Amino acid sequence: MDFLLKHIDKNIGIPKISTNLVTNSVERLYFRILIIGLITSTSSIFVQFFNTNISELYSSITFFVIISLSLLFYIYDYKKLSFHTNILSLTTLNTFMFVVMESDYKAILLFFPAAMLACFILFQQRKVLFFYLFYFIFLQILIIYKALLPLQGFNSQFIAENINVIVLNLIVFLSCYYYFNTLQKAKKALENATVDMMKQQQILRDKNKQLEAYIESNLQLESYTHLASHELKAPLQTLKGFSDILQRKLDHKLDDKEKQLMGFISGNSNKMMTLLNDLADLGSVSQTTLEIETVSLNDLFEDILRDRNHAIQERQAQVDYQTNGFSIQGQTSLLLQLFSNLVGNAIKFVDKEQQPRVKISTRLKGDLVEIAISDNGIGIAPENRDKIFQIFTRLHTEATFKGSGIGLAICKKIVDLHKGTIAVRESEWRGACFVVRLPVSQEK
Repeated sequence: MDFLLKHIDKNIGIPKISTNLVTNSVERLYFRILIIGLITSTSSIFVQFFNTNISELYSSITFFVIISLSLLFYIYDYKKLSFHTNILSLTTLNTFMFVVMESDYKAILLFFPAAMLACFILFQQRKVLFFYLFYFIFLQILIIYKALLPLQGFNSQFIAENINVIVLNLIVFLSCYYYFNTLQKAKKALENATVDMMKQQQILRDKNKQLEAYIESNLQLESYTHLASHELKAPLQTLKGFSDILQRKLDHKLDDKEKQLMGFISGNSNKMMTLLNDLADLGSVSQTTLEIETVSLNDLFEDILRDRNHAIQERQAQVDYQTNGFSIQGQTSLLLQLFSNLVGNAIKFVDKEQQPRVKISTRLKGDLVEIAISDNGIGIAPENRDKIFQIFTRLHTEATFKGSGIGLAICKKIVDLHKGTIAVRESEWRGACFVVRLPVSQEK
């Protein structure tokens, strides 16, 4: 009895989390039904014993034995055997009560469709389900056959009721079978989706590892680049200084070829110094911790045009800007470097025979300010519009346009630090139009 009470507490108590919640719920419900059946059959035995109804007492005792066996099988974890014993024995007992004992309890007929429904809940195999369907119909045909025999006293209404129950069995079976097939398809689709999701998660984890490794190597490279650029500046300046001294002191003794060689040394030293300065700027930007402040676009471009005044006057460039009073969030020094570089490129990358035109426009896009810098220069081909933001990417020779190929990489890094975006498209003059989107300031 203690064992049974512990098992009742285990099954009827608070359910534990399981990987197959539906199956566990059905099993707990089935166990409760067995307990209720045990109590009911015990009560019926006592009532019928004192009423001396021997024929019905036999049925109640048989019912008690069936329930007890099913319960014991269930307790000792022979659950499938418990299910089959219960359903087969009870349906056979019902048929026996009609055919042999000639009971007229019509409510017993409803046990067949209920048992059919229970089969779909308890068993998940088509062969088992079809077996029970045919077995139930066989038992009910046996009941009808008994009713058709002469001198049985069963009327046509009872036969009609049995036929209706058979039809109800078929309806229940077909409905449950359709639901079962749909459920199986949904289960299969869910399993496939789960497998696909696990594959995608694994791919995502692999990509994350690659990204982390790339970020780590990139950070190390940027740190190394920043350090190397500073370390190389001093010996390069010394080399250029000695070269300039030699050129000045020996200029009157050198022939044209020697003077040309000295010019190569000086010119390449200048290019190397420009490259090292740009690398230092890139490393400095990468290691910067942003100090966010509100930056007025109007003040920002006024400072840029003032700093770029010599280049503007030299090329007689026409520069127009309209900021619409917008302010953005960011670090002033970096934003000044960003837009000064873009304005400088807009003036530089124009044919020498053509007057540069630069147009700076702004507009609000949600919580971002879009700053567009358009020019009438040589433009950028669509296939190169992503590559130009990579370090050391040059689309032209040094003789055509001077530069290190690092400027736009610095611009991209600054925009990324500010959680913005930068892209390039064709301008209205068929030149280049750089579009920068940065967070708008909420201050009025």
